[in-house]
Amino acid sequence: MNTMPSITVFTPTFNRAHTLHRVFNSLLGQQYMDFEWVIVDDGSTDETRDIVAQFIRQEPFFKIYYFFQPNSGKHIAINRGAEMAKGKWFHIADSDDALEPRTLAVFMKTWEEIPLAKRHLFCGVAACCKDQYGNRISDQVPGGMFDGGFRELFYKYHFRKEVFMINKTAIIRQFPFPEFIRNCYFPESTVWRKMTDQYLIRFINDEMRIYYINDQHSIMSGKKAPALKALSNCIGSSDVLNHDLKYFFYYPFYFCKMAVVYHSFLPFLNKNQREWVSLQPAARVFALCFIFAGWCYHKVLLSGQKQ
Repeated sequence: MNTMPSITVFTPTFNRAHTLHRVFNSLLGQQYMDFEWVIVDDGSTDETRDIVAQFIRQEPFFKIYYFFQPNSGKHIAINRGAEMAKGKWFHIADSDDALEPRTLAVFMKTWEEIPLAKRHLFCGVAACCKDQYGNRISDQVPGGMFDGGFRELFYKYHFRKEVFMINKTAIIRQFPFPEFIRNCYFPESTVWRKMTDQYLIRFINDEMRIYYINDQHSIMSGKKAPALKALSNCIGSSDVLNHDLKYFFYYPFYFCKMAVVYHSFLPFLNKNQREWVSLQPAARVFALCFIFAGWCYHKVLLSGQKQ
């Protein structure tokens, strides 16, 4: 008898003891039941460990595995989760959101609809999101279903807002997040775009994730000082400038904005960090045109810090 689950649902968490019940309760209601739940606690100082212990004592139909690591960043937690996963499939369920009861079933049904001869070209399936009030927050997938990559969807089809995925675990392991960068938010899109440069993903219009907005418990709530988000902003903007300039004429304003963001936050970084986000020659020439605008915005950021 095969005891390995088909899917690993993975939740990275940091001080989310008060919202983890959203994920747990939505997993209890899943129509597709062949999965495990792996939780990597990224150094929480709240009651996360005790809350997970309570979930385990309830003896749900799925196995729960809890792993604690010193605070390192969500991207490091994702690497640990991928290493621990027993499932063929890997799905990231954030610690402050919830899944529709059909979510895992729809993911698996959609995968089965991809012709067998073409499945080796695909890394997984991506679906859309709605808020806790039932309002759609994702853009419309072109044609209702789209086989392609994140860069093409973003630039050519103007899909900007919120998808979430299930991917082959083996492919997730092929694209680990860099572990020399720690204790910051590492933009996940930089890795997902790289992954779908090599593999297709099937995007569907179904709203399968409940994304809590305007919520004091949201992982995205709260403002950070510019210096604390500088590295994240430079990682994201340098990735766009280094790899996506060929899409410039699809979205010129975005590239101009990324160049300003890059120069605005670069002065907050130390020498090593600047090396991590260095620009390639073509990107450096393009971004140079916006160095004065970046300097001006940097001054605005500094003045905001003093208030």
